[in-house]
Amino acid sequence: MTRCPSDEELGTALGATVGDGSADAVMAHVEVCAACQTRVETRLAEDGTLGELRALGERPHPTVRAADPGPAPRGLEDFEIRRELHRGGQGVVYAAADRQTGRTVALKTLRSGGQASTRELSRFEREMQIAAGLNHPNIVTLYHAGRTPDGQLFFVMELVDGVDVVRYCETRQPQA
Repeated sequence: MTRCPSDEELGTALGATVGDGSADAVMAHVEVCAACQTRVETRLAEDGTLGELRALGERPHPTVRAADPGPAPRGLEDFEIRRELHRGGQGVVYAAADRQTGRTVALKTLRSGGQASTRELSRFEREMQIAAGLNHPNIVTLYHAGRTPDGQLFFVMELVDGVDVVRYCETRQPQA
């Protein structure tokens, strides 16, 4: 694709399944076009997905007990779960330690785990693909993505300490 995609084409690509030729062409363009990366960020912020990606530095929700994060989801024993950071409509993000590298990371899994529908799996795969294709100092880096032996998708990202972008923007809104 040599031109920037229309809003409709971009929306279709963001909701498409991995391996859809036209969507893949749009996402390949987005990977090299800063203007389209900004458009993707805006769309993802509007539907809540970017909020989940950027909320990684958020302190645990008051209902989450940081002292008892529970065991790692099945198949992810290579990670020591330290606390739950965010629970959204689609996924759960944990602060974790990678036992192999010692690096502190953010680990995202599907809420529905191995029982996810085809649509949920497709959307999660698309989110992984988008996150992997974006390269910007204000976007978390995706380190690894995969599937557990029982089929649960997950991805491992840079853990950013700070407040989530929604809270940050809310505190800086001009007063009317």
